[in-house]
Amino acid sequence: MNELIAKLLQFHIPEHLIIRLIADIELLAGSHHLDIQHIPRIIPDDPDDDVMIACAIQSYADFLVTNDRHFDALGGFYRHVHIIDTLHFLWTVRGDSPPPQ
Repeated sequence: MNELIAKLLQFHIPEHLIIRLIADIELLAGSHHLDIQHIPRIIPDDPDDDVMIACAIQSYADFLVTNDRHFDALGGFYRHVHIIDTLHFLWTVRGDSPPPQ
């Protein structure tokens, strides 16, 4: 959650919207305890990103949506988690296909 809050603040999202989003996430998703001392190193260039993968795995997430290029090292998939950028996730949720390049 701290990483999400920091990123939203970095993009100048108003604090009241962040508070509302965090409350909605906690209400809908619940929370899990994660022992950060036992998180394996997965993302070589940014250890903070290992926490994001560990959270996705522990919560049985289908997707981890990120535009962070450090995750590219995993090739779009780790264990049961699809790692996808925001635009491709939007296409996936809508059932659309990406436009031809």
